[in-house]
Amino acid sequence: MADAARMKRFLNITATFAHQLNNDLAAVLGYAEILADDANADEAVNTYAMEILVGGRSVRSTVERFHMLHRLASAEVFPFDVRQVIERTRNALLSRLVPSLRLAVDTSQSPLTHTGSPKDLEPILRELCDVAMGNISHTGTLYIASDTIEVTSPKHLSHGLLSEGEYVRITIQATADGVTPADIETTEYATIKDDMRPGKISGELIGARSAIYLLDGVLHTLSQPNRYSQSEIYLPATEYVP
Repeated sequence: MADAARMKRFLNITATFAHQLNNDLAAVLGYAEILADDANADEAVNTYAMEILVGGRSVRSTVERFHMLHRLASAEVFPFDVRQVIERTRNALLSRLVPSLRLAVDTSQSPLTHTGSPKDLEPILRELCDVAMGNISHTGTLYIASDTIEVTSPKHLSHGLLSEGEYVRITIQATADGVTPADIETTEYATIKDDMRPGKISGELIGARSAIYLLDGVLHTLSQPNRYSQSEIYLPATEYVP
């Protein structure tokens, strides 16, 4: 909790710089777009302008992640049922699925209660789903599941330490055509083995990992490009109050 508090203070400071950087970036991108429009006949200038646009948009994406993390650190928290967030994520995905990608959702029959901000969990799920779909080139099956799990001893996961306690677990799994969940390297996946091969942290996952950390949660990933991608979010469970 002390580490989380320090991160929140850090984000309060960086949010100010991020806001100013975003304003400066808007001017740079605007001039680059004008340059690209006026340089149709000059290939070298057009290439230079496009490089500025690509680089600037990448920086803007990073700035937007800082803003998201700052909102998360400042958000009002309360107990909520994670299944509702998964359902909204499912509906959002259905509206933009390509024909080559199938979606399957399996949620717990019982409430999965976590104390946090549901508005901030939803973009995390969408980001992890996008990463998973991209890993299999949007061809195969995207599977989202949720359950509770009791951890009886600390476990080192790919992106953090899971302490003892009860957790809400959200699993986002993408498998390419011809690959089944049994093909994923660790078959006893639900037992949280310490020797599981961790997925490498990518630029897309950095924001999600930091946001999950602010929810006092832990992210665990496994992946093999073009075959499968699996992310698990562990969030401290809260007692359900009807």
